[in-house]
Amino acid sequence: MPAVKLAVHTRPEQRRPNLAVVVVDMQLSIRTPYETAIGYRYGILSEGIARLCRVLQCAKELGIPIILIENGIVCFDTKRGLETRFPEVLPEVRAAVSGYDYVRWIRKRTVDAFGELTLERELKNFGVESVIFLGYRDTACVLETACTANARGYKVVVAKQGLFKLHDDGDELKYERALSRYRQIGKLVETVEELTHIAKQRAAWRDYFSTFPVSMNQR
Repeated sequence: MPAVKLAVHTRPEQRRPNLAVVVVDMQLSIRTPYETAIGYRYGILSEGIARLCRVLQCAKELGIPIILIENGIVCFDTKRGLETRFPEVLPEVRAAVSGYDYVRWIRKRTVDAFGELTLERELKNFGVESVIFLGYRDTACVLETACTANARGYKVVVAKQGLFKLHDDGDELKYERALSRYRQIGKLVETVEELTHIAKQRAAWRDYFSTFPVSMNQR
């Protein structure tokens, strides 16, 4: 009887890339109680959220880890006094990552998500070397977290279409300075389609990321 060859299946953990998607503060608190609390510079808000979710769907299809950051809001309760509440992540975002094994949820109480040790630990657990950043707010939480990622040796990718602003933020000079900072610490691209293209080009990742700026603390 001839020997039977058994098919060898690579475990998902072995195939998972060293790239992660980090989504910052896309929570209900940015839309309620005022639907206009969050703004978007490249169309209407719903279009921006849909674009972000397309990146998440792409990440799921490729086995790329997704980390969702939830920002805590300090509130005053007449019975309990000051407390930190964590508003729910937008339902569109929750639906986009539903059923995915490689998604992690991290709560933060500071502008910089690296203020929580959990983010660094999860990135290391996944073996991440490069991070795509999306979310709110383009001149604050996303920027500060991306800068720290660069300082800790991670390669940073940001798309303008994947960033959200405070609705009434009309300080364009501040925004331009933020964009300049993103360019200094990593790659700033225009569209989310460029992000999905980057994610899908697995064979070209090494060449693509080899052109990144070095960590700011190595200059």
